[in-house]
Amino acid sequence: MMTHTRTRPMNIDPQRAMIPISLGVFFMLYFYFKVPVWALGLLMLWIPVFYLGLPILKDRKWRSFEREFARRFPSGDGQGMLSFYRGQWFLRQFGPKAGMLEKLGLIYSAMGKHREAEQILERAVQLADRVQRDKFILNLAQVKFELGKYEEAEQIYKRLLSRSPHIAGANLKLALIRVHRGDDLDKSLKILEAELPRAFGEDRRRIEEALAAARAR
Repeated sequence: MMTHTRTRPMNIDPQRAMIPISLGVFFMLYFYFKVPVWALGLLMLWIPVFYLGLPILKDRKWRSFEREFARRFPSGDGQGMLSFYRGQWFLRQFGPKAGMLEKLGLIYSAMGKHREAEQILERAVQLADRVQRDKFILNLAQVKFELGKYEEAEQIYKRLLSRSPHIAGANLKLALIRVHRGDDLDKSLKILEAELPRAFGEDRRRIEEALAAARAR
């Protein structure tokens, strides 16, 4: 069974405990340490900053990071992208964990470090919400495909297609896997021939190789 199908552990948000803990600390400071009320008032200011200011800052930084990531990623400069990612200290500490892990997994995959990418993306899938999960699982399937883990990749693609028949690239990868195994060749070759005119880059090379190998049999 693939790791991403395991029951997800319950994630406890430590922020939910901060208000009662803070009130308890203020109670102790006031009644036991006799801290002046004006000093406690100043300390209380951190609560709206933490609960209102920090989320707004996180959202702005995350949106800016996503835009810059989308602009830089197509360049193929994996090492540059990794340096860019490592420079995002605030987001790595306080940003969306699943989203940051997914971006790191994509960077490692672009660098050809597919085993590292697989581990990171599996963790991202575990932490992802429902909106994110299909996209993250699709990225994980692509990495497993690159690693030659065709059975695991095939299971993911089939499951995605059962929920959404328009997942980009899933049918193509399934066809490549089946041609590699010699299964359902006629249908798979038709899919590859139909995809060839609009394919480019690595996908085009794989389609051409699969078609050539099938015709040589």
